[in-house]
Amino acid sequence: MKKLAFFLTLLFPLAFFSQGNYQKYDHKNIIVKGDFKKNYFSDRYLLIGDFMPVKENSKMKAAKVFTSNGWGFIDEKGKEIIPAIYESISDFRHGLVSAKLIIPLPTTRDGRKRTELRTDLLTYTGKRLNGEKSFVMDFKNLYYYQKDFFQINENNYQGMMSNAGKILVPFKYESIEVDDNYFFAYFPVKNNNYNERIADIYSRKGKLIKSIKGNSVQKVYNKFFVPEYDKDGNRAGCFSLNSKTFEREKKYEFQIFNTVENSKLFEKTIIFERGNDIYHIFHLDKNFEIVSPSYPNTYIYDDQFLIQPIPIGKDPDKATSFAIIDFKNNKIAEYSREDYLLYQYFAYGKLDDPKFLESQKAYWRKLKKYNSSGYFWTKQWDYFKDLERRERFSKFFEVDSSGREISSGFIDATTGKICIKRDISEAAYIGEIKGTDFFQVKYKNTVNGNKFDIFNSKDQFITSNFGNYISTDFDVLNKHDPDYYVLDKGKDTIYNQQRNFQQLLNKKNMKPVFNNQLMSFADPHYVYKHDVMTFTDFESKKTGLIDKNYKIRAIGDYDIIRSFYLENINNQGYSIIYLKTKSNTIEIIKNKTFEHILKVEFEPGILKKYGDKDKDGKEISLNSSILGTYKNGFYLINEEQMVMDRYGNIIDKPYSFNILD
Repeated sequence: MKKLAFFLTLLFPLAFFSQGNYQKYDHKNIIVKGDFKKNYFSDRYLLIGDFMPVKENSKMKAAKVFTSNGWGFIDEKGKEIIPAIYESISDFRHGLVSAKLIIPLPTTRDGRKRTELRTDLLTYTGKRLNGEKSFVMDFKNLYYYQKDFFQINENNYQGMMSNAGKILVPFKYESIEVDDNYFFAYFPVKNNNYNERIADIYSRKGKLIKSIKGNSVQKVYNKFFVPEYDKDGNRAGCFSLNSKTFEREKKYEFQIFNTVENSKLFEKTIIFERGNDIYHIFHLDKNFEIVSPSYPNTYIYDDQFLIQPIPIGKDPDKATSFAIIDFKNNKIAEYSREDYLLYQYFAYGKLDDPKFLESQKAYWRKLKKYNSSGYFWTKQWDYFKDLERRERFSKFFEVDSSGREISSGFIDATTGKICIKRDISEAAYIGEIKGTDFFQVKYKNTVNGNKFDIFNSKDQFITSNFGNYISTDFDVLNKHDPDYYVLDKGKDTIYNQQRNFQQLLNKKNMKPVFNNQLMSFADPHYVYKHDVMTFTDFESKKTGLIDKNYKIRAIGDYDIIRSFYLENINNQGYSIIYLKTKSNTIEIIKNKTFEHILKVEFEPGILKKYGDKDKDGKEISLNSSILGTYKNGFYLINEEQMVMDRYGNIIDKPYSFNILD
């Protein structure tokens, strides 16, 4: 009887459900030729995706399928492990999928049909884990769905369930926090008193360990802390818990609040509070001792020392001076605001050496900031305390007593020593090759064209070349160091003039990778992100791909080359490279391995061109004219919203289909 009820439960929505009269397009109307996989399964499948592991290290694989009745999954033998009846369905994540099902409701008195959309959480066997009154959390959120468990709501209360369907934490809590080894489950607040909240502590296997009174449990250096409050509801310090039994241990006078940025030595800063009074902030070490207790409100600096803006507690951008503090509660130096920002630019690695800085100050005061009307110390504090923004080499222009520029060069800001310096009359331009220890010195026009030399940070000559500029256009703030550099061999790009052709330079020695081949390259942003660089050969005008090992991987009459990263939420699937020729031929290859996936030639007009109009009269953008939007075996063909799989099936895009899900 139970089996019959389950069958009817599936059959009723199936009979009611219909996404439309979807039909496969005839290949002769669209495709001239293509190398597709064979479909050994069923003609009722209008689309079939790639077979992907259902969970980590699993030998079992499943493919997403689409029929006129909806979405589902089949195994490698073609058996439907999840019926193809769902309005939409996710990829597998740790053995689970999230699927939306249309459920019919009783008709209204005036005969109108009603439906509701239910979200189910299913295992790869098709078993539904959530109940009728359960609310499935955001399936894409890593916090809610982990390797062995997931968080779910039932009757507006939260609980935890294993991926096999076992209840680990019952559905009776307002919120649940996840630790490496425990779940902290909090009861709803009573009488609006948040400070009297009760927390139940469960092991990851679902065993209740202890109940404690406290509105939160905080973890610092692998020890747990619970804030305390007085009878008036004011914060009154905190106490630590035994990490295994969760018995109360030591009382502390501070409150733990903030995570420390840019530090491997310290995890947290702490604040003392008494009633409505907020006291100073201090760093806390692994022994739960305050670091440099005589100097509050300091900033950690390269894990070497602390910086305190003065007046204490004031906005650092308005501070009158800055003190340098060591971790043993000693004040090393104090600099005026102007001196501090000056030293930050020229020698941030020597801030704890006031004698060295003082000896250099007279010289540094003669140096003017590159490409700015002001002096170096006009930089704001927020810029300098951010390690991501701080650059190792600082460029300068030396000026004489009249303010005239007489030389230019770079200083190593970690040591304060000059790396390279040239008179203005000698060199037209000195530039840093970012991400390396090399500098380029460009000279004024010679008989053979624009000559420039490359020197290292010790001002030793490395090599000479002729050209204009070595491009270092990459994201310094995010430390995206390129693996190679581009030398512009055409017109001068320093002054925004058109460039003609380029050479690829090896990062290690700055020598050309292809000695006799002149090309035009994509910018290095593209190189770092997608592991490939596109190029155009200067003589043949053919385009192609170069990998990070300087190997040419493809070359042909391509008018569009794109790389796409649209893997599923488990990072399964392929990162692909899409190549389109001018003759409407599409090639899809795997990124990194460059393995061939698919090659299709379309009839003219199927692939829309940039500037054409779609069926709704909207002008087509460049991206929408590209086939290569790919995920797990499905491709969006064009602006007409047709979808193709690797078996050659082509249909109009289903209403609920989203390639980014």
